Amino acid sequence: MAEKYRQMVLSGKAIEGLEIIDAHNHLGPYFNFPVYRQGSAESMLERADTMGVSKICVSAHAAIGPNMVWGNDEAERAAAYCPERVFAYVGVKPCSEREMLDEIEKRFAAKGFIGLKLHPGLHGVQVADNSYIPAIEYAEKHSLPVLIHTWSHADVSDLDGLSTRFASVPFIIAHMGGAPDVLDHALDVMRRRENVFGDTALSYAPHGSIEYAVKKAGAEKVIFGTDMPFYDPVFTLARVVCADIRESEIEKIVGLNFRGICPLIPR
Repeated sequence: MAEKYRQMVLSGKAIEGLEIIDAHNHLGPYFNFPVYRQGSAESMLERADTMGVSKICVSAHAAIGPNMVWGNDEAERAAAYCPERVFAYVGVKPCSEREMLDEIEKRFAAKGFIGLKLHPGLHGVQVADNSYIPAIEYAEKHSLPVLIHTWSHADVSDLDGLSTRFASVPFIIAHMGGAPDVLDHALDVMRRRENVFGDTALSYAPHGSIEYAVKKAGAEKVIFGTDMPFYDPVFTLARVVCADIRESEIEKIVGLNFRGICPLIPR
């Protein structure tokens, strides 16, 4: 356990001397959950400051839901609000190949976008749906991470298949499979596939889950993410920095691992 980080957390102070990148956040209001202060970039940065989080990566609810263009507009504005700290995923939904690629190319021509976000659950399709393939091919060509919402064994199995087809694309299993009974499946895929990672935004987070993930998949496969603003991110950060793992493993999880798969995050 890294006692110096643990003491900072227990004292209520922002963590110092550690680069922390929150790789899984949302943006804007949502139809199904209450969202603190409408999920604004300003409010999330204020919370990040209290913890010592240096950078947050967001995807707009609208972009992964009803309106891809409007949502990505919101994400672009959020990144422009604080370009050294807020970064965005291009939200991609099933549509024609030309419409999808036009939207992706438009966003990466602007500043602030660092990867792609897919949410098959909201789109009513499978993770491996053919409509997503042009987006993943774009990620392959441009060395971009792809964050994919997962919530079932089928989701994780589909992502496993995609990771072999697109072996150079870094895939992040959002929520490490989501449902509690899927966690071991997700960790197994993370362990076996060099290009598959999982984030700490566990909607079900039993005591010892960080230690368990590190033991089963390796610290180098775990990415720090909190699902802010759905959840107060301090709990997830505390679970990581107070976990019974080595200091070097904490450093990998909270920042170094994501840096390693996301070349567009500036130093």
